[in-house]
Amino acid sequence: MLPLSMESRTLEPTALEPWTFPELDLQFEEATTSGGTAHVVIRFVGKISNSNSFELNRRSHQLADYGNTLILDLSKLEHINSTVVAILFSIFYRLHNEGQR
Repeated sequence: MLPLSMESRTLEPTALEPWTFPELDLQFEEATTSGGTAHVVIRFVGKISNSNSFELNRRSHQLADYGNTLILDLSKLEHINSTVVAILFSIFYRLHNEGQR
């Protein structure tokens, strides 16, 4: 886990179309490590289900617009199944191929 400072602010996802998923909210927060490196934390709140997984996967390429280093916070996900794992791998590989970490 990265040591995040208390310096953080909520980001408005203005560069992206609204994230509207049934049963799932995505919260965007900018955080700075103790070394001064800025990261964007994307917090998943709720659950990824059949009702939202396709659209989440389709839009995941837009996450690259938030910067070079993204932290996916899954601690508020209520449910994780094989579909969620596949989507997370897809997001990881897509971002990795676009030069993000």
